[in-house]
Amino acid sequence: MTMNALFVKWVIFVTLINSDFHYCQNIRFSLMRPAQTATEGSCTEIKCKPLYPDNINRDRDTYWFWMKDANWTKEMGFVGTTIFSSNEAEHPVSPEFKNRVNYLTSPKSVMEDPPKVCNILICDLKKTDSGQYMFRYVSGTFKWTTKNFNLTVQENPCLITFSQPPTVMTNNNVTLTCSTSISCNSDPQINPLEKQPSPKWLSSHNIVDKNETTKSTNRSLTASWTDDGRKFSCQTTENKDKYLTRSVTLTVEYSPNNVVAKISHQVVKEGDYVTLTCSANGRPDVTFSWFKNGKQIQEGQLNFTSIKESASGSYFCKAQNKHGTNQSNTLQITVLYPPSVQIQLEPLTRRHNTDVKEGDKIKLTCGVNRSNPQPRPQQFTWFKDGQYVREGKEFIFFSIKPEDSGAYECTAENSVGSGRSNSFHLNVQYKPQSTVSTSATDRVKVNSFLRFTCDTKANPEPWFSWYRYKQSDPTNWTPLNIEKDLTLDRVQRADEGCYICNASNTVGSGKSSQPKCFQVLFPPTNISLFMGSKVKEGQSITMSCNAESFPLSTFELRKASERFFSQPANEQNSFTHTFNVTSTHAGLYTCIASNSEGSGSSNQRKLEVEYAPKDVRIEPNPGENVKENESFSLTCNAKSNPLITQFKWIRRNKDKDITVSTEKTFTVHSSKPSDSGLYICEVQNVIGSGKSQVKINIKYAPKWTTITKGQEQQLPGGRSSVTLSCSSHSYPPANYNWYNKTDNTHISGHQNITVYSHQPGEYYCTAKNEMGQIKSDSVSLFDDTFMKIMKAVGCLFLILLILCLIFLYRHRMNKANRQRTTNRWPCCNYLMIIQGFCSLCKRPKRRNARTENILTDTSRSRDDLLPQQHCRPLPQQHCRPKAQHQQPHPDVTSTSHHVNIVYSTVNVPYGKQAPSAQRPGGSQQTCAEDDSLNYASLHFPKKKKEEVDSVYSQVSKPNPCKQEKLEDYENVNMAPPIKIPYNFDDDSETSDEEEVNYTKVDIIPKPSSKTDSSDSSDSSDSSTSEDETQYSDIKL
Repeated sequence: MTMNALFVKWVIFVTLINSDFHYCQNIRFSLMRPAQTATEGSCTEIKCKPLYPDNINRDRDTYWFWMKDANWTKEMGFVGTTIFSSNEAEHPVSPEFKNRVNYLTSPKSVMEDPPKVCNILICDLKKTDSGQYMFRYVSGTFKWTTKNFNLTVQENPCLITFSQPPTVMTNNNVTLTCSTSISCNSDPQINPLEKQPSPKWLSSHNIVDKNETTKSTNRSLTASWTDDGRKFSCQTTENKDKYLTRSVTLTVEYSPNNVVAKISHQVVKEGDYVTLTCSANGRPDVTFSWFKNGKQIQEGQLNFTSIKESASGSYFCKAQNKHGTNQSNTLQITVLYPPSVQIQLEPLTRRHNTDVKEGDKIKLTCGVNRSNPQPRPQQFTWFKDGQYVREGKEFIFFSIKPEDSGAYECTAENSVGSGRSNSFHLNVQYKPQSTVSTSATDRVKVNSFLRFTCDTKANPEPWFSWYRYKQSDPTNWTPLNIEKDLTLDRVQRADEGCYICNASNTVGSGKSSQPKCFQVLFPPTNISLFMGSKVKEGQSITMSCNAESFPLSTFELRKASERFFSQPANEQNSFTHTFNVTSTHAGLYTCIASNSEGSGSSNQRKLEVEYAPKDVRIEPNPGENVKENESFSLTCNAKSNPLITQFKWIRRNKDKDITVSTEKTFTVHSSKPSDSGLYICEVQNVIGSGKSQVKINIKYAPKWTTITKGQEQQLPGGRSSVTLSCSSHSYPPANYNWYNKTDNTHISGHQNITVYSHQPGEYYCTAKNEMGQIKSDSVSLFDDTFMKIMKAVGCLFLILLILCLIFLYRHRMNKANRQRTTNRWPCCNYLMIIQGFCSLCKRPKRRNARTENILTDTSRSRDDLLPQQHCRPLPQQHCRPKAQHQQPHPDVTSTSHHVNIVYSTVNVPYGKQAPSAQRPGGSQQTCAEDDSLNYASLHFPKKKKEEVDSVYSQVSKPNPCKQEKLEDYENVNMAPPIKIPYNFDDDSETSDEEEVNYTKVDIIPKPSSKTDSSDSSDSSDSSTSEDETQYSDIKL
């Protein structure tokens, strides 16, 4: 049982496979050749045919397409570049092959022998067109693919470039330039395409101009208006391929000429459709204006749908463009029209009414109401009851008879036509009176039934006549029948009008009935849509639609299947819509007219809108924020018609625009912070340009983190502060933190901090964002360690200098002792220098005004000042060792930095000088003495007196003096002391110089003592007294 089921399934499966295989075998396609080689710039044809053309399916689901370099994937099927498709909704054609591939025949066409149902022609070949091509046929679930066709495009060394010449004015010269590669073996040649009179060449042959890469052929001509639109071709001299020929069209602008006005009819009759046409040559296109009897009446073409007598006159047109205006010939229009006549009755007997009685003498005259030209007398004809009676303008009855009763008519003829009068009825009794009755309304639907009845009162019985006239031409009556009833079985549009009945009897013609008018209701027909096919965006376009219908139609303009505009019709049963075109208006338009009787539509018209690129958008990948060293790309897309011809990428850097690429996609492979900025994409086509911009931010960790130190600010209370600012380059912006390196503590999370003088230490900041962190260099604030070190180094240097000077001093003193030179003390000058330096070393932090007291031991005598003084007994004084003189006096101090050292030189005659002696204490004693110690030169004569102690009286410090003047010694003749300014900064509360005044110094010299002094270059004379020298009021 199981085996039988499996066998049945297997049979069914094999049958299905065989049937499908047979079906596939019957409709497969094949290529005529597997490969082909073509030349760059030329065209090539790929030939393909079905093996069984009769089995090709022609359903709507059937379509086919050609692909290049297609690959098969299970998910998407064949994926490749589509170069042609019969169903672009399913397989759109690649832009690079748009308008370059032509399908030569279609599977839906009549088969040929041999059939060419899938051949394609690829033109303007490029080297990139080389590849594998295949044909794909799809019919429902059935699909067929040919083998690959290998196309190889060879490089063409003679590729032609024929430049489109610019628009030129007539009688100006224009140059045609055609170039090819310098490697081409033949030269390009320019020739006119059409077989027209040869243009006015400036040179009779092609001129070849060669440079490094190309060679060009230039040919110049003097353009005339006849050259406008002339085509020229360019090809190399050895070219045999028609597809390698390039052509251009010359555009010549000129003012209008050959302006000709024409009329559609040589003989113009009233009611004719007359068209006045104006033609002219001109570039740019000319506009026409019509003039009647010298006055402008209309622009464009002048139409008379039914010309009238009032249209007669002189007509001419003017053609105009931006280069000038020209006038046409004059057309003289005379509107001819047939006579319009009526019968006039002139009774020869005076009667009070128009009734014609038998025996009356009457005259019937065929009067002409209007006629052009006027009819001649022999062109009048009389009719009675429709029968010819006689000719002549007048018809006279000398004695009317009953048999003369009837309907009389007259006609008049001219070269245009004839006019018939109304019937004139003669009735002996009375004229019939007729009315028209009907059950219909004044509006009747087409194809409906209609009956008119003529109700007449007459004596004798009348006969009837029916007439119809159009409402647009009430004078033109058309006779219909002579029955009492008028029947219309199927009312048509031609039956529309006003109907009149007339009854006549033997007496005469009765008065015609009042017209009974009706209009035929019918749906819109002959619907026409008028519009331009191509327009640029921003320009205005006028769409007009007209139709024939009654009642008037309501018009609706549809774009595709959507309502675009609607409007009721005007009196001419048409409508016009004018609007400014945008890109959204492109598409297929249909005019739909509708009324109460039905609706109809016009043929579709396509509107193509050319517009500059719009909706320009930039797609950044991976986004607007990019990490440093990562790649990013910017792709520019836009909508335009025609296609975009140029892309340009601009990067704005500090208000300076730099072009970085001319491709659709701009790529940066390794981004840097300098790549941040505004990127602008500019796109352009032949209509205009558009742009868009995007800002790219490169994210990177903080760099170049620095600290900016502000000026130190003094605060109340003796404190000061400094503002520190941390700055860094980063994106996104960094967060800042401050740290005290000395305390290793976090200070602040702000970018700026203020440090006060009571917060000394080393400070640094960190900058951190999501990309990383960096630390700045540290700065030291309010740290005086450096100044202390400098002061210590300075003092050490001074000590070394002092030691050197001491050594030098001792050396010179020893030398002086050997030479026994007693007239000068060499160490005094050095002592001055030493004292200056020592005063610097002892600079206090703060100086206060205080009183100096100089105390001198009363036991010191003049002998103490002598060199090499040994201990000896003195009255009231113990022996004092020599070493004691080397120590500084503890009671002699100085607090002034402004040191004025004044030395007076006392010269003693050589014969009176004592032996050379050194000053007690030596050089060290001098250095150890206070800065303010002063020496005065004293004279000690060799006069022996009793030993008297030195007397010092009243040493005091006066109040600071505002003047810089110092008083001199009273009894010493010497130069005033020089005030040495002190330039170091200090914390002194006053800038006044401190002074020490010695009011009086009395010294009683010891006998046998000699004093030499040599401390100053300025000497003063000694006092006249040899016993003592007195000083009073010594002011320093």
